[in-house]
Amino acid sequence: MINKHKTVALLGFIIICLTVLVGCGQVTKEVTVTLGERNQLRSKQMSTILFDEFLDGQVSVEYLPAYEDGDKIASVWHYTGLISLSNRLRSLYPDDETIATINDNLFLGLEYYREKRNDGYLVYAVNRGMSQGNAMINNVYDDQMWLAREFVAAYENTNDVNYLNKAKDLVTYIISGWDDSINPATGEEWGGIYWGPTYTSKHTCSNAPIIGVLVDMYYITEDASYLNWAKKIYDFTYTTLRLSDGTYGDMIGTEIVGGQTISHGGIDESRYSYNSGAMITAGVELYRATSEEHYLTDALVTAKAAYEYFGNEDLVEGYVQYPASSTTWFNLVLLIGFVDLNEFAPVEASTYIESYQKSIDYSYDNFYKDGYLPVNWVKGWIPGFEKDEHKNVLDHSSHAETYALLAQFELSKK
Repeated sequence: MINKHKTVALLGFIIICLTVLVGCGQVTKEVTVTLGERNQLRSKQMSTILFDEFLDGQVSVEYLPAYEDGDKIASVWHYTGLISLSNRLRSLYPDDETIATINDNLFLGLEYYREKRNDGYLVYAVNRGMSQGNAMINNVYDDQMWLAREFVAAYENTNDVNYLNKAKDLVTYIISGWDDSINPATGEEWGGIYWGPTYTSKHTCSNAPIIGVLVDMYYITEDASYLNWAKKIYDFTYTTLRLSDGTYGDMIGTEIVGGQTISHGGIDESRYSYNSGAMITAGVELYRATSEEHYLTDALVTAKAAYEYFGNEDLVEGYVQYPASSTTWFNLVLLIGFVDLNEFAPVEASTYIESYQKSIDYSYDNFYKDGYLPVNWVKGWIPGFEKDEHKNVLDHSSHAETYALLAQFELSKK
C-alpha cells in the first residue's frame, strides 16, 4: 500500500552541461532542456538500440540472448509492443524518416501473422507464419484489440485510410466473440467477449482494451454503433469483473451446453495492472463521449485503487515500483490510463504520473546500461533474475515507450 505522504514535485527542466575544450582549459556551457524534451530524447536513444538489436529485418526476436530451445521469434503480442512504440515515436517525430520507415516496415511484417481464413475475417495469429497471410489459425481476441488500437494510432499519424479499414475489420471480428446467449433468469444476454474463439473464459483483457478503441472509431466515423458497443462492453466488464476495491480481476469461467452459456463461474481475483489501466482509459473515453459523470467517477476510483494496490514504496524511499514479475508492459497500460485521466482530473492523475517519472528517471540515472533498464526500476539489475538475464522485447519496448508517453504528456502542457 502506498503511503499518503506528498512527494516532491519534479523539476520542469534539467540542465545539460556541454564541455568545450579551449586550449588547455575548459569552458562549460549550460543548455536548458525541458523535462518533455529530455524524455523524448531518452525514448529515442533507447528505441534506436532496441530496434537495432531486436529486429532482424521484419522479424522480431523475443529474447536477448535467445533461449536454446529456439523460442526466438516474438508472438504477435510482443510484436505489437514494437508497433506501439514505433507509433508513439512517429507522433513525437513526425518528420523523422528513419522512424517512419521502421513504423511502416513493422506493419508490413505484421502480415506474417495474418491468418489464412475462408470466412472473410481479418485476424492475426499468436505465432508468425512462414509467409505473409499464411499463419496457422490460432488467435485470441485481446491480441486483436491491441492491434486495432495500433491501426487507429497509425491512421491518426498518417491519415492512411488503409489503417482505418483494418481497424474496422478487426473490430468486426472482435465483436463476433460476444456471448449473445440468453440468461433465462434475467432474459438478457450473458454478454462479454471470450478470451478467444476456442475458450470458455471471459477476461478483463478480452473486453476492456477494445472500449477506448470503439470510442475512437465513433469519433472518426461518426457511426453510433461503435459507441453503443463501447457502452455495452463497459457495462459487462464493470458489472462482472470489477472487484470491491475498484481494481479488476482476471477472468470468469463459463459453463456452456449446446453452444449456449448456462452459468458464469466466480471471479478469478488475480490482479494485473493493465486490466485496471484499460478500464481507466475506457471510463475516461466514455465520459468524453457522453458527459455521463459515472464513467469519470469509475475511472477515478479505479485509478486510486490501482495506484495503492500496484505501487510499492517499500524498496527505495521516495520511489514507487510497479509489478515486475509478469511484464512491465502491463504497467505501461496503467500509465496510459493515468495520462488519459489527467485531462479531466489533473490533481489526482498528476501524482500517479509523477510516480512513473521519478522511478524511471531513478532507474536511468543509476542502472541504465547499453540501452536498457532493468525491469525493477528501483532495485536495479538482479544477478540470476531470469528477466534480467534474458531481456524480453515486450518489457524493454515498454520502457522506451514509457519515456515517449511521458514526453507526450509533458510536451502537451506547452
